[in-house]
Amino acid sequence: MDRDSAPLREDPEITVPVTATSSPSGPPSNTITLTNTITLTITVTDINDNPPICSPGAQRVAVSETEKPGALITTVTCTDNDVETTFREFLFTGLSCLGCANRFALEPTGSNQIVLKGNLDLEDPSNLLYGNEYSLLAVAEDKDEPNLKGSAYIYVTVTPVNEFPPVFSPPSYFYRISELLGRGTVIGSVKATDRDLPATGVRYALISGGGTGGLSNIFSLDPKLGSLTLLTRPDYETTQTYRLVIRAEDGDPISPLIVTTTVTINITEANDEPPLCGPNQTHLIIPKDLRTGSNIQGFIMTCSDRDSPSASFIYSISGASNLNNHFVFSPSSGTNVTRLFLKEPFDYESGLDRVWHYSVTVLVSDGNLRSAGSEPRGLTQTGTVIINILVVDPDLTTVTTTTIPRVTYITITENTYSIDDWYIWFVIALGTMLLLGLLSYLLYHLCGKLYKALKHSVCSCCEPRPREDKEVLIPEPTPPKREILMEVIEINTVFDGEEVDPVTGRVYEYNSKSGARRWKDVTTVSESVPMIQPESSSMVIPHGQHGDSAQSQARSGRASTGQSKMRSEGVGRATEDRGSLWSSQSRQTSG
Repeated sequence: MDRDSAPLREDPEITVPVTATSSPSGPPSNTITLTNTITLTITVTDINDNPPICSPGAQRVAVSETEKPGALITTVTCTDNDVETTFREFLFTGLSCLGCANRFALEPTGSNQIVLKGNLDLEDPSNLLYGNEYSLLAVAEDKDEPNLKGSAYIYVTVTPVNEFPPVFSPPSYFYRISELLGRGTVIGSVKATDRDLPATGVRYALISGGGTGGLSNIFSLDPKLGSLTLLTRPDYETTQTYRLVIRAEDGDPISPLIVTTTVTINITEANDEPPLCGPNQTHLIIPKDLRTGSNIQGFIMTCSDRDSPSASFIYSISGASNLNNHFVFSPSSGTNVTRLFLKEPFDYESGLDRVWHYSVTVLVSDGNLRSAGSEPRGLTQTGTVIINILVVDPDLTTVTTTTIPRVTYITITENTYSIDDWYIWFVIALGTMLLLGLLSYLLYHLCGKLYKALKHSVCSCCEPRPREDKEVLIPEPTPPKREILMEVIEINTVFDGEEVDPVTGRVYEYNSKSGARRWKDVTTVSESVPMIQPESSSMVIPHGQHGDSAQSQARSGRASTGQSKMRSEGVGRATEDRGSLWSSQSRQTSG
């Protein structure tokens, strides 16, 4: 019987009826059977036979590594299935943990509350041995005999917190490299460490400072190892110092911490630039009898070198192009300006010289003055200039000489975008938007006016044209007739002086006021009208007449015109004589 289970848990009494029967021996007919029945009541009492049972028997708890001592970790829940109250009472008598080092405890003593007593810092060296998980065993024990026990397992997991940012060691870096180093060269590396445990790794990134000469970056940074590598060859003449800003970021997926450092890279100068000389590909023409020591056609060569001084230049001519050693440069070294001279005369008569066209190859070396340094400075750099020289015989050839081309130095300045000059682009963008707005405003009004004009023209074109009348009901008024009065005035010139023409010897008359002239023997027609008085004729020409009236007026006009012609016939002949006199005088003057 189990007092702790149904149905005895609700009713511990058991009722049993008992019947006693007595039957004497013998035949049944001669015997009497006696019976008696009683009821027995049995009460089942409880004993302490159930230990405490914890639910859940195992549980997991996550606690931050930054949790402070005294914080409640969890509560253990246990029950006892005994019926009697005294048998159901129990206490938590023990909390064991392997390697916990008293980091957890039951507080108050005997309670079911597990409290943090120490620290859970993962970066604490004393915690490194056990990692970030602890296994606890809580024991519950009955107060009454036989002190049955129950237990529960608690697994505490310590969650890491990103407490510390990465730290560069050293805080900044400094490197010196030669400009002779090429692509793929490892310059150095940066190193940052993170104190947080467990380690999540550090990733590196190059933020700024590696651009030069139109290139956004000439350095490459390994994101895991932090090693710096050259992407292209540096140029001392373009940039002498680079200041790189490198970022280190820890591996926390939620809130990573970031730190930056500065890497200074100085570029050391090396002799890597060849001399640049000019003019190049020059064509010179000289006579074969040119005197030795002469500056050939005034030729002057000028050289420059971005990484070498002027005193380092050495000039020489390739032997294959300088047959019989005719040409030489002076000075041959120590300057950036030199001249071409004729060293040996030409001798075509004896057959010593047979070449008339020379392609002189000039070799210009920078002397490698920096090769004595402790660091590698590079080899000697050499520039090349080609000079074409044509030797001619002045007695047989006519050659048009050309002037020596001048050297023109062109400085090209390239504008590049700088993040510090953001306001320039802002002003340009703002001005562009304002200009577009103004143009849109003007186009809007122009389109409106054009629309109105087109609408008006379309409406006017759609209006019906008026029909022509078949019969004129009201005659149009006839315009009034106009008369034109024409007056012609003729003035006879009076010649009041005489002179003798010095060329022809003839006598001519002249007018002292107007300067008109005529020969004296010219026949003139005098009229009854005095010469001084002007003659005038008036003629009325009516307009607008039709039919016979117009013809009659035309006949009368011709008659009056004939009379006028008769009156002025004599004057016309005199005018012709004056015209001939003037034309004769004009011919004499021009002759």
